[in-house]
Amino acid sequence: MPPSSIIVQVIGAPKVIARLTAAQRNVTYNTVTATREAGQMYLAAIKSYPASRYTDDWKNRVATFFPYRPPQTKKSYERTGALQKSWRGSIKRGPKGTGGAKGGGTVMYVINQKKIKNKKSKVSVLDYSHYVVGDNQTKQHKGYWRTYKDWIKITTPHIMKLYGRFIDRVYSV
Repeated sequence: MPPSSIIVQVIGAPKVIARLTAAQRNVTYNTVTATREAGQMYLAAIKSYPASRYTDDWKNRVATFFPYRPPQTKKSYERTGALQKSWRGSIKRGPKGTGGAKGGGTVMYVINQKKIKNKKSKVSVLDYSHYVVGDNQTKQHKGYWRTYKDWIKITTPHIMKLYGRFIDRVYSV
């Protein structure tokens, strides 16, 4: 079964910010912004379908959606989009004193799945998403959907670059 939540967070960011602040650097670029951008990038990636038509739009926080499996155009299988619509993301903070942006807690972007019924099958996406994008991905979905773990491997270097740009902005002030 897939995780009930996906958390996008860079471990150690509070320590880096504390070191920059101690070094008299002005932290003007808010960590919330960098974390939101990173989370939205992963959210767009996990929502994108199908694998054979992936574009790099997810890097710009835009999900791709094609209603038919390639090479089909209008044949027997048409996606409902329920799985894609079920994912939601938002900024959350950990308990005060755990670092992060001004005002308390570590900043993270949490992705959850909303309980949405597939309009064709009348089944909740929570009942079948682990067969589509989880560790139990079935043969019929391989090659069309990437799993959570696939996307973590693919998005991590891009998310790290995003946080690198955050650090560069801090140092350039």
